[in-house]
Amino acid sequence: MTDMERFYEQFTGCIQKEVPFCQASCPFHVDIFDFIEKVGRGAYDAAYKTYRNAVTFPAIVSALCHEPCKTNCPRKEAAYGGNAIELRGLERTVVEQAKSKDPTYYNVPKKKQRTAVIGAGISGLACALRLASKKYEVEVFEASDRLGGHLWNIADGSDAVGGLTPEIFLAEFELQLSEEEIPIHFNRKIADLSELIGDNGEGQGFDAIYVATGAGGEDFGLLDKDEPILLNERTACFAGGSLKGKDTIEALADGINISVSIETYFKTEKLSYPEDQRTTKVKVDPSKLTYKKWPALDETGKIRPEDVQAEAERCLRCQCDSCRIYCDLVSYTGKWPLRIKDEVQATMHEAQTELKGQPAKRLINICTHCGLCDDVCPAQIDMDSMFLEARKRLHRMGRMPWAYHDFWLRDMEFADGKWASIVRTPPGVDKSEYAFFPGCQMGASEPRYVSETYRWLLSKDPTMALFLKCCGTPVKWAGDEEKHAETIYRLRKDWESLGKPKLVVACPTCINNICEFLPEAELISLYEFMEETGGMKPVMKGESEVWSVFDPCSSTGKKDLRRVVRAFATDAGFQLEPLPVQEEHSACCSYGGQVSIANRDYADYVINKRISESDNPYITYCVNCRDNFLGAGKRTIHILDILFGFDDTRGQAKTPTFSQRRENRVALKRQLLKEFWEEEMEERKPETKIRLKISPELQAKLHSEHILEEEVLQVVAFCEEKGRKILLAEKGTFSGYRQIGHMTYWVEYKPVETDDSEKVFELVNAYCHRMKINLEAVWNGKKVDTDM
Repeated sequence: MTDMERFYEQFTGCIQKEVPFCQASCPFHVDIFDFIEKVGRGAYDAAYKTYRNAVTFPAIVSALCHEPCKTNCPRKEAAYGGNAIELRGLERTVVEQAKSKDPTYYNVPKKKQRTAVIGAGISGLACALRLASKKYEVEVFEASDRLGGHLWNIADGSDAVGGLTPEIFLAEFELQLSEEEIPIHFNRKIADLSELIGDNGEGQGFDAIYVATGAGGEDFGLLDKDEPILLNERTACFAGGSLKGKDTIEALADGINISVSIETYFKTEKLSYPEDQRTTKVKVDPSKLTYKKWPALDETGKIRPEDVQAEAERCLRCQCDSCRIYCDLVSYTGKWPLRIKDEVQATMHEAQTELKGQPAKRLINICTHCGLCDDVCPAQIDMDSMFLEARKRLHRMGRMPWAYHDFWLRDMEFADGKWASIVRTPPGVDKSEYAFFPGCQMGASEPRYVSETYRWLLSKDPTMALFLKCCGTPVKWAGDEEKHAETIYRLRKDWESLGKPKLVVACPTCINNICEFLPEAELISLYEFMEETGGMKPVMKGESEVWSVFDPCSSTGKKDLRRVVRAFATDAGFQLEPLPVQEEHSACCSYGGQVSIANRDYADYVINKRISESDNPYITYCVNCRDNFLGAGKRTIHILDILFGFDDTRGQAKTPTFSQRRENRVALKRQLLKEFWEEEMEERKPETKIRLKISPELQAKLHSEHILEEEVLQVVAFCEEKGRKILLAEKGTFSGYRQIGHMTYWVEYKPVETDDSEKVFELVNAYCHRMKINLEAVWNGKKVDTDM
């Protein structure tokens, strides 16, 4: 069994399709979700149709139902309302309020099989109507001169029978049977089943017989049998309803179920009584279990029209939907786990080609890998790991869309390269006991997060090394196993070069990745180290405002880390209020899995879902959470802002663009080398002959589209140097393009007059795409180099 097959296997435990408690206990298994949804929006005609399709005779069932649905309804508990959902009251209201009650006529071809129903009571008529509506030929044989069987004995119009009278049930029979031609033979008592199985003068006999003669009626020996019997090697004989001791409602349901068994026999020759499953494995998420007041019934046992919507809203819609509640991917796509599994399986199939559907390529690449799915799933289905394995498999098969991860891999390469990385012990120290590992994003966001923290750490341990590199998570998320192995190999070698120190790690995601792929390296979170070492006095002080700590998804299971962060915030005087969901189930800020290029709308959806959980400003200890939330307008500070007093805006700082993040990394390395090693940075960027002016609005656009300003500068320089540009005369601008790596970049720009000799251009617009353009050998009448 392959890794992917093992992941598929876990879905056998999914209880997505388990019905709610009320539907399981209902003899008719009414589709409660559909019924409640239609009732809730006042669509009584549509709700009536749903109800009738399940119960066959709505006016009778709504009057006589003994409400088994109330037995297991969670709302019956005092803490959640004290009264079960009044489904019968809603059903009676629907029957009364519906205007269109005409039965549906199904225009399907007539079928050759014939069925005889013995008994025109509630069970026999239900069976006959169901089969006739599917265009089987049905005849009913009734010993008396009227329809209804034992209904005549109980329909006295009292409250005990919901006001049911003979006039009501006869009118109901007439209405529901009106679209079908069902011969009913009154005063026709069947003495022996042989009357129905041979040539009786009316044809070749019947292929099935349903004996529904009522309580104490003739059973023709069928009650002695556990299964239906076959007469004359052809005619299947069934017994049911009140004949088997069932009450009115159960007898009616039995007739419906027997019709299914008869049809199954016609199609497959399988002969058995229906299985009536009255249990469910459904689990209700505790977040749904809140108190809601019960609207009382009126004197006739119906829900008042003005209370219908409130009662429908009181329904919990009991189903296993923890994944939809907590998993952003499931809630955003509207796809249940079983469908997701099917789409992933289809995409992973070796026989698939680019010409055939691969429905889950994008889906696989928008999982944020927060790890929440198996935490909240009752069956512990781990879609997170399945998606990660699927990314690896896509990469191995050469099907991974490079555009989803190329930007992030180049960003990691820059962070690990000569411009940004430092792996060094302090001057004069050959081997360090500890090394500060801030991760690759902290210094890119705010260089002081790294420099000031390292300065403080050195004050506590002068031998503290600096390990400023990426932990390798981006390449892990990209599914490139070979490159990931190379990254971890280099990470291990760098760690060994420092003397195998204990790592003081600032980023929770880095903690997870190092623990998984560099398990021999002992580590501690930065904030736990600060607590253990002591002496950290927060600079920023809390005021009267209430804040909430936002725990990043990578902090799941790290109780001490969560506690320490809250302790620092509390010590600084911040009033904290727990987030109602995130406190227990830490979901992603949208950075995880590098999903923003694969689906920008989904990334925005995730961010907005996180920041809307509370009106309070947030304190977090993941710089990616901080930047995503600030970018969406949510007041957010990092715990280091509290400890060192960096953010004078108290949660309204401006986040750097991707271009500025690169500049921050370079500036950080230059500062660290000069301050702690008294060295000048050797690396120098090549001088450019041109300079670009970019408006703040255009900078924001480039950032949102993951375009670096230095790449735009390269394109403009290329267009100017090679002359590959087009003059847009009406706008007074030039347009051109250049391919850099996999991506083709387009720019529109215009010259700016200056007093010096430097060429300055104003960028008017820029965008990029994955299309490769073959350069022409002749441009403006001149032969040019096409290998550019």
